[in-house]
Amino acid sequence: MGGAQSSEASIIYANSNSLMVRPDSESSSRPVEWGSNLVEKVRIVYFPMLGRADPLVQMFEYHGQNYEKVVIDHPTWSIVKNTDKAGEFSSLPVMTLQNKGRQKEMGMLNATLRAFGVKFGYYNPRSWRQSLLIDPIIDTWSDVLIAQARIIYDTSSTDEQKKMLIEKYIFGIVTNFHNMCET
Repeated sequence: MGGAQSSEASIIYANSNSLMVRPDSESSSRPVEWGSNLVEKVRIVYFPMLGRADPLVQMFEYHGQNYEKVVIDHPTWSIVKNTDKAGEFSSLPVMTLQNKGRQKEMGMLNATLRAFGVKFGYYNPRSWRQSLLIDPIIDTWSDVLIAQARIIYDTSSTDEQKKMLIEKYIFGIVTNFHNMCET
């Protein structure tokens, strides 16, 4: 991909130039210049791990969208989340879009995913068929991660109980989510 990590461990910059084809069969499939339908810059603030922001980062990498990922650790977030610097809903990720001298902060990941899905030709909000397939995937992504976090941060279960939770997670939630994405 086009990512290059800066010398500062907390910030990752990405930039690409190439050609892409829009995969949406209901929109034009003609090649467009990579980077021709982008905002100037997107800043994503998130923890130093894979998680909720991943689908957005993957979309940006694929399409050559300039973005800056600012990593915030848990102790710092504990301090910041109760201030006006925590985004509109005091949750992560927080995205800041900068375009044509204007700046917009967005704390709602699902809305941001849909907006960039429209921008990159994956999602036509006027198509009920696309909405029927895409909306459940976007909305379920957070549910999958919440179930995962319950296992990771569980301190009260025995090893045997944790093993059962992991099996239920993998063979239940993850399998169901995978099947949803494949249909």
